[in-house]
Amino acid sequence: MKTSLRLFGTFATFALLLAVSSSALADCKSVKGRIISDVVLQYSDGAPCLSPLCTEGRLTGQLKGQLRYFATAAAPYNDLLMPMVPVPQNVAASTGIITLSPHHFCSGDLVFADTSAFSYDSDPSVSGKFEGIVSAIETIIAGTGTCAGATGRLRLQGVFDNGCVDCRYVGKVCLPDSEMESDNGGSDSDD
Repeated sequence: MKTSLRLFGTFATFALLLAVSSSALADCKSVKGRIISDVVLQYSDGAPCLSPLCTEGRLTGQLKGQLRYFATAAAPYNDLLMPMVPVPQNVAASTGIITLSPHHFCSGDLVFADTSAFSYDSDPSVSGKFEGIVSAIETIIAGTGTCAGATGRLRLQGVFDNGCVDCRYVGKVCLPDSEMESDNGGSDSDD
């Protein structure tokens, strides 16, 4: 019995130390807001779009800042993700990279890997427009400045009409504890 209690005490102490040390390593915040963007052939700094789809815009809410997106792959859903599963012809998927330069969350850039699904109203190769519904998962893969070491994930969904015209994001971002800025710059009106 003493051995069991001692073993339990050792395990409980270890678990408590692990919990305290991991909470000291990261400060996590729930974030939400809106995304407004436009499809571009050239970014505002003059750099050309060298992918199947590029957008540029801004985020409001807790991750207020400027964003730049480029698709690393875009194809009909069946071709890119699930070639064995039949889906409607007006569904496409893309993967890409989003760079966000937040103004109030941390000082530096956050880089996200994007996985998106589109349900579009008309074939973009015929109409020349990307319009429909978009849903995406954004996973932080890198950060610069005080955003270095960031982790987290966002869920995005909304209306896409040659850019995000009514898109919202919600998720969680974690930064090393001492790097989280106290004023996250968001407002409840951005939900």
